[in-house]
Amino acid sequence: MHLNWKALARDIAIVWVAMNLGGLVVGFAGALLLGPNAMTDPRVQLSISFSSFVFGTVGFTIAGALVKVGRFKHLLIVAFAVWLISATALLIAPLTLQHWLWGLPFNSVVALIGGCLSFLFVRSAKVESGGA
Repeated sequence: MHLNWKALARDIAIVWVAMNLGGLVVGFAGALLLGPNAMTDPRVQLSISFSSFVFGTVGFTIAGALVKVGRFKHLLIVAFAVWLISATALLIAPLTLQHWLWGLPFNSVVALIGGCLSFLFVRSAKVESGGA
């Protein structure tokens, strides 16, 4: 499969923004309600995870609908790239290495769910067989 770098960059941006937008909203709401130590509250952490799941599913659904060929391979590459980019959170957020490592299977599952949902909106391109 030929990698379309522009499509990869576009979809990485879509998914990264979607996942982080949800977490940002929940994080700010938690800080407003619980104070400056809200990020250490398990309820806020669970809410951020749930928000990332929902918004990530939406992001992967949009990305999957934009890709017609090799959808799941493309989405798994996007999931891996978003996970690598999220390593920056180790520097700025109260995130442990173990939590970050669990992000890869989390992103992969969200990518598969979003990819499946994208078939509800756009069918994959039909490949013509060049039989004799």
